[in-house]
Amino acid sequence: MKKSIYTLLIIILVLAFALTACKPAAEESATDVPAAEETNTEAPAEETEDPADEEEVAEPTEAEEEVVENGVSVWDTGFRVTFGYNEGNDMRRVVAEILRDSVAQVNPNFVIEVQALPWPNYLEASRAHQLPFGTTGWLEDYHDPHNWYQPYLTGYYAASYGIPEELTSKYAEYLEDGLAAIGDFDARSAVYAALNQELYSDATFIPGYMAEGRHYEQEWVEGYYYNPLYSNFYYYPLSKTDAAPDPNTMYVGGIGQPDTLDPAIDYETGGGEVLQNVYETLVWFEHTSGNEFFPQLATDWSVAEDGLTYTFTIREGVTFHEGGELTPEDVEWSIERGMLNGYAWSPQWMITSPMFGVDDVSELVNALDENVPAFATREEMQAGDPDVLMQVCQTVKDSIEVTEDGQVVFHTAKKAPFIPAMAHTGASIMDMEWAIEQGAWDGDCATWQNYYSTTEEESPFYEITNGTGPFKLGTWDHATSEVTLLRNDNYWRTEEIGPAWEGGPVGNAKLERVVLKTVEEWGTRLQMMLSGDLDMNYVDRQYISQVDPYVHELLLFDIETGDFTPADELLPGMGTDTSDVNLTLFKGAVGANRVEIYFNYDIQSVDGSNPFIGSGTLDGSGIPADFFSNVHVRRAFSYCFDPDLFIEEVLQGEGVRPTGATLPGMEGYNWDDPLYTYDLDKCAEEFQKAIFELAD
Repeated sequence: MKKSIYTLLIIILVLAFALTACKPAAEESATDVPAAEETNTEAPAEETEDPADEEEVAEPTEAEEEVVENGVSVWDTGFRVTFGYNEGNDMRRVVAEILRDSVAQVNPNFVIEVQALPWPNYLEASRAHQLPFGTTGWLEDYHDPHNWYQPYLTGYYAASYGIPEELTSKYAEYLEDGLAAIGDFDARSAVYAALNQELYSDATFIPGYMAEGRHYEQEWVEGYYYNPLYSNFYYYPLSKTDAAPDPNTMYVGGIGQPDTLDPAIDYETGGGEVLQNVYETLVWFEHTSGNEFFPQLATDWSVAEDGLTYTFTIREGVTFHEGGELTPEDVEWSIERGMLNGYAWSPQWMITSPMFGVDDVSELVNALDENVPAFATREEMQAGDPDVLMQVCQTVKDSIEVTEDGQVVFHTAKKAPFIPAMAHTGASIMDMEWAIEQGAWDGDCATWQNYYSTTEEESPFYEITNGTGPFKLGTWDHATSEVTLLRNDNYWRTEEIGPAWEGGPVGNAKLERVVLKTVEEWGTRLQMMLSGDLDMNYVDRQYISQVDPYVHELLLFDIETGDFTPADELLPGMGTDTSDVNLTLFKGAVGANRVEIYFNYDIQSVDGSNPFIGSGTLDGSGIPADFFSNVHVRRAFSYCFDPDLFIEEVLQGEGVRPTGATLPGMEGYNWDDPLYTYDLDKCAEEFQKAIFELAD
């Protein structure tokens, strides 16, 4: 396969990481998304000096003391806050413990309580914006800087963590300039380089870490390949040999189940894994490439010279799992329904942004009716001017047209990565007639506001599906956190149509079933893997030494081809077990993902209380809801995080800490951009500067 832009990205990352790994204090780290893991085998960085041996922290200056008289000093009062993480996610636990130990060394009155939460409780608290901290993984939707800056600074994460308008509006100007410069690498680089300086000054979040991948599977699994933009695994090309205990069923171990099975809303890897196997989009990723696409439910497409009109020819003879036939009208309705549903925590921004220049349809309403805010609630939308609501809906419908010869035409408002957005599961095509029967919007512009901002569990498609993909949903057992996919025995990709890529599969899937098991406790997952009850398993980075002895085949990622090739020999620690367990390890692929540590700028309470912020005020027993709106607090925590310790404890020394907010090789990325280093003195200095005004 020819080298793609993504391949060049990998080359740049590997070379840059090789240089970084040689530094005495490598700034490294990794990822929470089980799509990729791993990196350097250098010995971990040496331990930092005992803070007790460091110089005594300087007292506040007279000017600072004068300010304290008019406010409350974080340094003097101390604080108590809870860092909640989802039970079983050891990466998030270690991040919390590093911050806990660091701030306690700076000031014993700084208390972070680390608390494990069952997944439903963690999800509920996260959605309610109660958690003061967030350790969040991001797997890019498409390979472009905008797909990083937008969700981080003005979209998904910005809304989730309450980044204030004074910051988001400033960042939005940079993002608009970046989109306007698409096609000019140098111009975009200058825009994003300046933005990175703003992020450093604002300490908007703590840049996390990214890593190479480690994928472990039983020796009897066949057909695995790596695409950086998949949500975990695409099961159509996979199979098992007759040597497997159950050759017809793939058993997969993980740590999280879907949020919802509504493709218009779901925006996380657990649900994405199900959706990308059950539903299909107009285009799909070309084998191992993250930025090349082939026709899927479209047979071809074209783009007008101005880059604003996209025309897709819809494939004929495709049948949904429940029996309906795919039509161009299904395509039109599916995309319209997604955009009109909106919702701040959905992938629809990728479509509404090029179509209308906004992240959510509510912004179109707000421009005509200021009483309806951007990212409104459903009640606020329903209270909007009926004429405005009708006009906005008609604008959305007019932007997509079905031609007499069966083509679907999209009229966009500005240049943006539109084709990549059409490959995301958020652009999955549903059977309109079936969906309306289940309770979805019926396409009437007089009623769309009643469906706006449908959330995960209230969606009629929360736990049912009807796609065109190679698998269909069997069951989702919430009690056991187990999802079963069944083979679609009427899949449309026949030998006559041919494979999606050279050497790709045709016909029905070889596997009859796929069973996705959520098992949060590592020891249980390990034993299931060793006993043969799991064919593939998510392995937390700190546990790779427990799995490597069972590895008897090692394949290394080839950056030239995007494929894996057998290693000449195993690495130290591999293949030492003499039992009957024989695992294969695919190692070295660089993930298109990162993990960041976020601050919640606007912590919310439920029914007047929030157990994660103690007293809710700066009195030594809690923190105020706007604690992280203070830039000195954010800078202090940034200095108090020790990335090298994280790499040592969790990543086994195999990670790299990125700069900025994107991936190496992208416009504006610079390995020399400033980072907050682990520095307890500076952490203390920033906490001393953090003053909160007294309430009136």
